[in-house]
Amino acid sequence: MDYVAAFLLIAGGSMALNKRPVGLRLLSAAWAFTLGMAWMSLAGNIQAGPDPARDGRVDGFYLGLIGLMMAMALVGLILAISAKDHS
Repeated sequence: MDYVAAFLLIAGGSMALNKRPVGLRLLSAAWAFTLGMAWMSLAGNIQAGPDPARDGRVDGFYLGLIGLMMAMALVGLILAISAKDHS
């Protein structure tokens, strides 16, 4: 699924830069998809609890990275939705 999110972000970004009419809509959908994937990952990792094979500090750092990714996806979604279409 990561490859799908990456493809959608790249395709939407390049279409938006080329001022294609569907570019901003695809970019918004791509950011929303990425945010949803990050939420699923965060919720799944919290539900599963700490991995006994890892140190607790690693789990906390990992959850922090997923939270950071969620925040970046949310900012990307807000910026893509609020962008003006100049086509």
